[in-house]
Amino acid sequence: MQIKSLPLKAIVAGQNPRTFFDPAEMAELESSVRANGLLQPIVVRQKGDVFEIIAGERRFRAVKAVEGDDGEIAAIIRDCSDEEAETLALIENISRADMSPTEEAAAAHRLYVRLRDKNELAAQLGWPLSKLERRLALMNCCEAVRVALNERKILLGHAELLAALHAEKQEKALEIVLTNNLSVVDFKRSLTNLAQKLDEAIFDKADCLSCPHNSGTQSALFTENIGDGSCTHPTCYQQKTATHLDGIKSNLERVVNRVEFLELGEDKIIPIKLVTDGLKGVGEDQMNACKGCASFGATVSKLPGELGKIEQSICFDGACHTEKVSTYLESLKAEQAPESTKGKEKSVAAAVTGSSTTARIASSAAKAGEHRNSIKEYAEKQLRRIAASAVSRTPEKAPELLLWLITAGHARHVPEVKTREAVGKITGTTFKGSPELASLSTALAGDEASIRRGMAATVGYSMMESTLPLSVAKQVLKQLAVDLTKEWKVNAEFLDLLTKAELESFALKNGLKDAIGEDAFKKIFNNKKEDVIAGLMAHADTHFAGKLHEAISL
Repeated sequence: MQIKSLPLKAIVAGQNPRTFFDPAEMAELESSVRANGLLQPIVVRQKGDVFEIIAGERRFRAVKAVEGDDGEIAAIIRDCSDEEAETLALIENISRADMSPTEEAAAAHRLYVRLRDKNELAAQLGWPLSKLERRLALMNCCEAVRVALNERKILLGHAELLAALHAEKQEKALEIVLTNNLSVVDFKRSLTNLAQKLDEAIFDKADCLSCPHNSGTQSALFTENIGDGSCTHPTCYQQKTATHLDGIKSNLERVVNRVEFLELGEDKIIPIKLVTDGLKGVGEDQMNACKGCASFGATVSKLPGELGKIEQSICFDGACHTEKVSTYLESLKAEQAPESTKGKEKSVAAAVTGSSTTARIASSAAKAGEHRNSIKEYAEKQLRRIAASAVSRTPEKAPELLLWLITAGHARHVPEVKTREAVGKITGTTFKGSPELASLSTALAGDEASIRRGMAATVGYSMMESTLPLSVAKQVLKQLAVDLTKEWKVNAEFLDLLTKAELESFALKNGLKDAIGEDAFKKIFNNKKEDVIAGLMAHADTHFAGKLHEAISL
């Protein structure tokens, strides 16, 4: 180690962890140099033709301010690598007063990137490991916060509290602190009020345990913190909450026909709790029917204090609900009427309720069918298929059906190409265009059975064409007196189109609960939807044989 007097012009700044030089402190140091000279040499290392400062940049600046560029300064010359120089600079500055904690943090972070061993680094710096952890955690502060602390505009307590916030929020919070000259205590109180309580979170908090925005993480590091159990990143908290609520809603939509969020504000939905009995009851029959309605469902709360709360058996059609309650109450009055008028009132009640029960069930289920296009499309496809199959089995009816299609104005729906192919098969001729009438007469003469089969094929093809109105296919089914209960049966493909509520409604209306008992019925429906379908299909060939869903109807 050498001590030499070096010209100030030959000296350059090095990797100084100190980035802020307090003007008042510098003025005081310059006065000392002017009065007493430099009491302690700086430390440098030679790099080519110049000398780089390892420690003592404040002393160098003070001497230069007093003596000018032509002055000289006493310096200890050390031979060391870049890494050793950076470590020595940090150690030397730490041993002196007033180095900013964020300056210490930045330098310690650079050294840690190289060493990757906190224990070794803490030993080199002469710090307790806890101090190193606290300084490294300050690197969560954005640049503006670090500069403010370096320039002594805020205290370490402010910076520690700011480090807990997300980077995008720190500058705004810093501005509030500086503008309002908030003390650490006041700032902590404000953050505590704004932080989200983790024990009130409805989402999975596994990721929060090690999150830097978990106040518990901060309390383990910093003296100034808002305590355990809070999230200081409201945007993340709100996003996680919204995602969880969307997940609840999505799962419910697999079970019921309609799910709505309950939120604050005007013009929101007004859910009505469906009950079987009482002054607001709709009766057991109607309750079962409601489960298949498009307006039957559930709500998920977004209201403060009730986040994620689910309310089942909800009606979203106030007018319909009022009507059903009124009808149920009228039926109760009729049952409780005196014997002299009971028969008459019962007949009226039956006309209003009993005789219309099947119609109401069908109407409610029809609403669900309209609400769910997949069910409607499936039903249409099945009815067309059944109609085409029925025509192919009754070729003797083909001439009348074909004539009816034409006279009823549906000739445009008769498929030209398919008809030509059918005629070609009957006559053994391939037609490239429209055949001559004479050739058709000759080819078809004397083969009445083939003609009828060809006509049947033509009508059948038209039944399967989506351009032909479904109402026409239904009329054909009625004219042929087709029994749909023998043509369609419950299958997994169809059941998968229904919600769990609709599946339960379908099973109840067809008496499955009475047939297998309440416990067995509950066992089927206390499962996931796919297991419910499997449970119902176990009864497809027995209990559901010959049973139709309302969508498969004429």
